[in-house]
Amino acid sequence: AAAARDTAPDDYPIMVDVNGRFTPIEAEETARQLADLGVFWFEEPIWPMQDLEAMARLRQRVDLKLAAGENEYSLKAFEKLMSTGAVDFVQPEITKIGGISVARKVSALAELYNVAICPHSFRTGPAAYANIHWAFTQMNMEWLEIPFLPAGRSLPSNTPDLKLIGGEIQFPDGPGFGVPSL
Repeated sequence: AAAARDTAPDDYPIMVDVNGRFTPIEAEETARQLADLGVFWFEEPIWPMQDLEAMARLRQRVDLKLAAGENEYSLKAFEKLMSTGAVDFVQPEITKIGGISVARKVSALAELYNVAICPHSFRTGPAAYANIHWAFTQMNMEWLEIPFLPAGRSLPSNTPDLKLIGGEIQFPDGPGFGVPSL
């Protein structure tokens, strides 16, 4: 995180994802260090990841935004994640939660609990395009996590790379979800 902060421009948000690596005490210690570095958010800091009470306590104790949700599968789990006050950002994975119909329900919950939506989209092909369409239709959408590969590398789905300009995703312009024909 320190190397990223030293390298990136001052206004460039740095997000740290540790996939449930820490105990609550370790997470608090790490969160304070990350906050001192100007990190934007700390993602899934506590193991087990469903210990939402510990996440909510951490969120109250540190000056760092928390994100989670890529490993949740049900509407009930998302409601609990948001109602406990555990996160500032919720990160549903559209292919894990049941598609666009359920994603819209998660959006409604996020609006109810005043939590920003940041879809976790580490799938390629139509799933990534579905996340983009969902993201572009939500008022409380903040970030969209998408897969990235350096130029010349291809994704297993053989779907053309998503268009990024200046770090911003460009809306697909084809029919349906905009997935280009192969």
